[in-house]
Amino acid sequence: MFFSPHNELPSPRFLQPAICVFGLICILFGALGCDKKPEPISATGGDVGHLPSFGGDNEDGASGNGSDDSTGPIKDTSGGGQTDGGSAGDDTGLPGVDVVSDNDSGFPSTDLGPSDDAGSEPDTVEPVPDTKAPQVVGAFSPDGISVSVRFSEEMDADTAAVSSNYSIFGSDNSQLAIVGASSNGIFTNLELSNSAVINPSLTYTVIVKNVTDLAENKIDPAKNKATIKRSVYLAIVWHQHQPLYHNVLKDELEGPWVRKHATKDYFDMASIIEDYPDVHFTINLTVVLLNQINIYLERLGDYVDTEANTVDEAGFLAKWKGKTDPWIDLLLEDTPTPEKATQSQIERFYDAPWSCVSTNDAVMQRFPEYLELRDKNPKLLTQDDFRKLKIFFELAWFDPDFLDGPTEMPDGTVVDLSDIVKRDASGKYTLKVPASEELANRLVAENYKIMANVVGIHKKLMFDPNTQEGQIELTTTPFYHPILPLIYNSDEAKQGQPFDNLPSPSYSYPADANAHVARAVAFFEDTFGIPPKGMWPGEGSVAQSVNYLFAQNGVRWIATGHKVLEKSTPPNQPTYYPYQVDATVPGGGPKQELTVLFRDTTLSDKVGFAFQPLKGEDAANIFIGDVLAQAPAFGGKDRMVVVILDGENAWEEYKLEHDAKGFFHALYGKLQQSSQIGDIISLTPTEFIEGNPKRSIPAHPTAQQTKLDKLFAGSWI
Repeated sequence: MFFSPHNELPSPRFLQPAICVFGLICILFGALGCDKKPEPISATGGDVGHLPSFGGDNEDGASGNGSDDSTGPIKDTSGGGQTDGGSAGDDTGLPGVDVVSDNDSGFPSTDLGPSDDAGSEPDTVEPVPDTKAPQVVGAFSPDGISVSVRFSEEMDADTAAVSSNYSIFGSDNSQLAIVGASSNGIFTNLELSNSAVINPSLTYTVIVKNVTDLAENKIDPAKNKATIKRSVYLAIVWHQHQPLYHNVLKDELEGPWVRKHATKDYFDMASIIEDYPDVHFTINLTVVLLNQINIYLERLGDYVDTEANTVDEAGFLAKWKGKTDPWIDLLLEDTPTPEKATQSQIERFYDAPWSCVSTNDAVMQRFPEYLELRDKNPKLLTQDDFRKLKIFFELAWFDPDFLDGPTEMPDGTVVDLSDIVKRDASGKYTLKVPASEELANRLVAENYKIMANVVGIHKKLMFDPNTQEGQIELTTTPFYHPILPLIYNSDEAKQGQPFDNLPSPSYSYPADANAHVARAVAFFEDTFGIPPKGMWPGEGSVAQSVNYLFAQNGVRWIATGHKVLEKSTPPNQPTYYPYQVDATVPGGGPKQELTVLFRDTTLSDKVGFAFQPLKGEDAANIFIGDVLAQAPAFGGKDRMVVVILDGENAWEEYKLEHDAKGFFHALYGKLQQSSQIGDIISLTPTEFIEGNPKRSIPAHPTAQQTKLDKLFAGSWI
């Protein structure tokens, strides 16, 4: 027996990789080396200080930047590290966020017109007239037989829908016949003649004349043309994972971070997409994460009244004290006075790497009362301060959707904390009610309701490849989030690090490696009702030798970092295409193939690191511009930009957008608009491979993809 999620002990051999993982993981990762960290940037081009460093699965722990002097301020043990590793794409850098970008590949700021704010007395001040000439931003072909022109602002339909105002020329001076035009806001769609012959080897340019915006400004003659590109496909994968905090010997969850990210990230990262029905993406949920959520639900469930929002604390503590995480107990027990607090309680309140002040500073700035408590001399803290600390440690880790108003959950319950806190015009929250033991009790119930709906919201929005309905493709990771090639055979590290000291004889347990994949598939199907089509291997760790483990368990695609692609055979292939690899069982058997996707590191790391000091609108514009820059030539082969990063850790660092909400709404709004016109099609990897006729997405079968003779052993780090 090798698997027991809760009370039984896993076999030592199955968990042995975890014991030696620190040595072996460095060997495999060293085979690739770490990518260069992104440079700090800001909207104005200034230095914004150090960005978070890369790393593996990072616990939300201490940053160690507080004072060790017990008479000084409470230690800020916020940490807030994240796990966006390195890999892929050309480093194009960040364009200026306020400048209309090149009309061949960029995306403008949406604030291109004059301000509507004419002062505090709009009835007495004349509005500023719009004299800015509109520009052509780009031109795209979603299907190879029509062309969509994107303008910098909404255009006058009477002029924008006149086909004679447009001309399309090839680089050999040939001209394509345009037989119709229709205008819709910032877009004009051009219909080409059936007799038009598009030569993929040529570059085509659309030229616009005599069109005006709503203020009758004529098109800018210096920005009236664009190179026509094909639609570009975009696959976003949000990886949701936390390390195993469950101490199986003590049967205790030693850290609160699964619960914290459930209330801050795991629900809303999925639910937000409901407002954008044409946006599709993928969420990877690890078994390690889901099992730990289940522990909370199983142990709290009998004691929570979801209608009264209360917990039977006496009953729960009698049976499960010390068996969830220590901060649950801290909330349900009466707050001690400073004189009677135990050393363990003091540590939980403020004096340990994980404590009630382990909240990112950017988040804490939105809760001034919380910030004041963190900075207060600990010798002056009172019993009421302790009570506030444990309450604010909860409130700061709720998604703002829950703080600002009612959110209906899939099971019919409602989470609404707007009666507890009020938000001012600057986005800062203060308590509306006293910090009481009853409030602390209620917050445990609110935690439970959200955790109980994490799987539910994903089921509700899940893309089903059989019916081709839903928006989110769900995937998983081998069972215990292992570095799979090292379990299969530690000698895989020799490909990149031939001179390193490796175990002798080699550590090699192919059956255990297969068990990780097989058990993860079974767990996923038990949870969601269908098996996963894709997997994100732990840290994107892949090797030619383990391909068959995925294929024989029904997995059709995996993903990793672009450095692996560079070192695979043949080397240095372009990033923005999927590739097929052989996945036949060693020693014979039916031929099997597997699709491998490669991550665009530059864009992924911008989301994870570089966008954090920017406004959401500006960051979304840069993202869209970077994706459009990868669109293929008119008549060229379909491309897919793959963005993969943690879906939980980066958002705390978004300084201008609480939990990155402004960024997500701006990005998904733009992708919704782009999907309707066809310049960027957001999709799931399975949609790209198998096609989705309901969304006019053609199939790109594995057998027709470019083949890699050998997949290099490495990861995304």
